[in-house]
Amino acid sequence: AIEALPIGEVFQMVALQNLTGVMEIEGPRLTARVFLSKGKIDLSRLDGGEGNFRLGNYLIQQDLASPQEIDRLAEQPDGSGAPLGERLIRLGLIGREDLRRALERQASDIFYEVLRWSHGVYRFRPQVQPAEASTAALAIPVSGLLMEGYRRVDEWRLIEREIKSFDEVYQQNPAAIADL
Repeated sequence: AIEALPIGEVFQMVALQNLTGVMEIEGPRLTARVFLSKGKIDLSRLDGGEGNFRLGNYLIQQDLASPQEIDRLAEQPDGSGAPLGERLIRLGLIGREDLRRALERQASDIFYEVLRWSHGVYRFRPQVQPAEASTAALAIPVSGLLMEGYRRVDEWRLIEREIKSFDEVYQQNPAAIADL
């Protein structure tokens, strides 16, 4: 359980031992799967939630695809079972390096999100390496992600202390802005 041994420490151990497999983390209404090869992250997936961590969002943020293109492709599977990124490459809408950058951002963001979780359970399944993870082969070092992830977790704790409810809508205060 994350409460007994923080997930960041577990990832550090997996990286130091150069393990290959999948780390499955079940958190609050979400399940993350982080695929590792020789202690480095090859691919990450997050199930549940609002879809903020979907590949299409990263492609849209990088102006590589429009929301309409992503929605159209998601609604009309091509029958091959190919992942969205591969389908976009085949259609000539993005390049292989574009896909790699989007997958790296997605994997990093999922990792940072998981580090924030204070409750949940995890299990490491050794030698599980699906073809999609082997193809992506991002090889992201865990150590750099841990450093940035812990920095972000600290910032989130400060933010959560100041903002009592994320449903609140704040208005600009012209006098306070002028004082700055």
